[in-house]
Amino acid sequence: MKVKQINRILYFVCGIGAILFAFAIFLPKNGKSLPKPFKSALLNPQYRNTVDSISIEKDGKKIALEKSGEFWLAISDDTTILAENKIVDSLLDEATKIRNLYKISAGKTSWEQLSLGEENATKITFAKKSDRVYTKSYFGVQNSITNRLALRTITTDSAYETENSFQQFLTTDINYWGIGEIFTEIENLTQVTLSIEGKTKTLSSDNEDFGAKSHDLLSLRHGKINSESSIGTEPPVASITAQSGNGRYVKIDFYKASDNPEIDYLYTKKVYPSKIDSTEAQFAFNQQKNACEVSNWTFNRIKEIFGL
Repeated sequence: MKVKQINRILYFVCGIGAILFAFAIFLPKNGKSLPKPFKSALLNPQYRNTVDSISIEKDGKKIALEKSGEFWLAISDDTTILAENKIVDSLLDEATKIRNLYKISAGKTSWEQLSLGEENATKITFAKKSDRVYTKSYFGVQNSITNRLALRTITTDSAYETENSFQQFLTTDINYWGIGEIFTEIENLTQVTLSIEGKTKTLSSDNEDFGAKSHDLLSLRHGKINSESSIGTEPPVASITAQSGNGRYVKIDFYKASDNPEIDYLYTKKVYPSKIDSTEAQFAFNQQKNACEVSNWTFNRIKEIFGL
């Protein structure tokens, strides 16, 4: 047998041995000690529709999700934006789902190793603002063999593992939670006006091609979400006023991001509620405080839609 063939066989045998060695370390040594799962939900399903406050804390950062009528707000430091309802609903669905929980430790001694301590865990709290905290869970490391997440709750010292389907929600990045569309508050666009470079043009439902143009406008998305303090002292280079069929309208001011070469434009937005908007909706609109990035492509696309 040639030397190269012998070496390949040796490498293969060593590789198999390394895998078996890893399993011997990380898995129990007999079937009787394997953790048996029990069924439970992280959040009692009966509280699914009464949760109106969610907080996520990770690496010293925190994001709060607060419900106001039909809307959710994402709040991080001095920045507030409407949250994507579908994502928050998915989080609540995941929290109330009956899942497998595997008990892996009965006390606090494993918390540090599993990153389940007060300082190193990712914490998520579900609550009712005016009433009570429903539950608080601590998430830690991911088991590289089982692909399950370590977790514990505020009511017990025991540590558990569960399916990794919760991982995507364990983020304090407001860009994950915020709605991406620029005109998200406009449900049925009836009229929109652009003022730029001394020119003003209005598009309305009277225009023959308004349906296609309104669709294109409402599909436009912003980039990264910033605080309002990122806006400089220069006046806006363009402004848009858009009106919805229910009487609600928004005013958007665009600014050239001259102080940061990595950002093309930033915009701020003011929402003016309609007479039929609920008090909770008006509160959500008024609480918004942010500046969103817009690329050169998006800015030029707006001008193109208006024919300017």
